Amino acid sequence: MTKRKIRGITLVELSVVISILALIALITWGSFSSLNQSQILDKEASNVLTILQRARNLTLASKDASQYGVYFDTDKVVIFKGDEYDPVSLDNEVVSLHPETRVESLDLAGGSEYVVFARLTGVTAQSGTTTLSLVKSPSTIKNIVIFSTGLAEIK
Repeated sequence: MTKRKIRGITLVELSVVISILALIALITWGSFSSLNQSQILDKEASNVLTILQRARNLTLASKDASQYGVYFDTDKVVIFKGDEYDPVSLDNEVVSLHPETRVESLDLAGGSEYVVFARLTGVTAQSGTTTLSLVKSPSTIKNIVIFSTGLAEIK
């Protein structure tokens, strides 16, 4: 009778396979994580653009015979009624930004922190750019350009 030598997987081979699988998982997770971050920033930029459009539309519709504006803070955007932002007004509609994004900078005419739309025309004297960024990666940005016509776009 001959004895067969049954050979199994050695501990070294198993360790190599597990290491390779862990490396592949890490690379894949990193790719999905950065993609997710990019999607969050894109979505927040779209939300801010929608908020600007909403304030302009409220002004053009002369809701409550008033004009409306948008105030930018680091972690939120506020739709307000009137020609100046009042932080304690009950008419303010506060929209918090996603915790992983922030308003990185504002470059509005006159150094303003808010945009107000003129009744009947929807134009603004506070044209310029607001920049949104990722908290963990401040170099990843989206610019929202606000034109003097009151229209805005993402760049």
